[in-house]
Amino acid sequence: MVVLRAKEFVYQNLPLRGIARFLLVNPSNDPLSPLHCSLHDLPITHPTYDFLIPPVQTRKKTRPIVLNGNEAKLQFEIEHYLRYMRHETKEQMFFLRPLCINPHQPDEAKSYDLQQNDLVTRANHVRGFMGKPPKRWDLEQVAKTLREMHALAVNTAARPQDKDAFRKQYASILRLFSLPEPSKEVKSVFERCLELLCNSIWRNRWTTLQTIGMVKGIDLYIGRTSIPIDAFYKLAHFIHDARTLQAWDVLSQLSTSNNLAAASRIARNRMGTLRQLKQWKTKLSPNQPLPPDLEQKLRDHFAREENTSAWKTKVMERQRTLRAKIKQAMKQRD
Repeated sequence: MVVLRAKEFVYQNLPLRGIARFLLVNPSNDPLSPLHCSLHDLPITHPTYDFLIPPVQTRKKTRPIVLNGNEAKLQFEIEHYLRYMRHETKEQMFFLRPLCINPHQPDEAKSYDLQQNDLVTRANHVRGFMGKPPKRWDLEQVAKTLREMHALAVNTAARPQDKDAFRKQYASILRLFSLPEPSKEVKSVFERCLELLCNSIWRNRWTTLQTIGMVKGIDLYIGRTSIPIDAFYKLAHFIHDARTLQAWDVLSQLSTSNNLAAASRIARNRMGTLRQLKQWKTKLSPNQPLPPDLEQKLRDHFAREENTSAWKTKVMERQRTLRAKIKQAMKQRD
């Protein structure tokens, strides 16, 4: 992952938009090895997420763009972190300083003492004022921590030994949002990690034990802040496939935390109609009724959504795409 200033990079005459900074590159520096996470999974025009550069299309293989640069000179915009973090308290800055496990060095990961350097331990020190934060804030270290956590999320799919490590870091990072007014930049990076993690769960069909732990962590996070709908769109695949009671608990939590947009997105895309939603719930846990007001809330939200211009545009786009596919199929047949 390389961080660039928006005005310094243009891809095929298409400038980076708005807050675009992050660029996923091949972490192993091997230009021919495939990425573990598709760069096309996220919408490139989404205002919340950074712009993702598509891979270069070659004759034999698809390889990501790898920019040349000196590793010693990190391309992170330290000034950017300064702008966002100068308003943070010293306790929050201290909370961000621990190193993450480097996923590309297994030996280092094995020798890493999670208990000694765990973020939860540091959070307890901060809240109880048992430890004194350092006098100097190493913003470069903060950038490195966020970068390595992002890399760990990307590579979780291909490195099974990193799953437990990232799960511990994930559960620990959740505590960050219980502190007052967390940084907007930290939220943005963590939400990206969350979406990548949901993508990893969906692709790799994690075991029941792992999924239960992850859903509980996500459930804790839902009540504290609003996650972009696209993150829960990835989570919807997991909820549909996991067939666990914890998955339904997450959907119920969405309805009770006023995140109706995410709840309706899951219900609409993975369960279709409210009737199918009832059938799915009956198979999942026959002895438990639907949460109160969930059906009415979703029905009202569907009605409001379908009356918006955005929904009508989406339907028209689907029809246009379908007509184009039919036309193309007829050409190929002729």
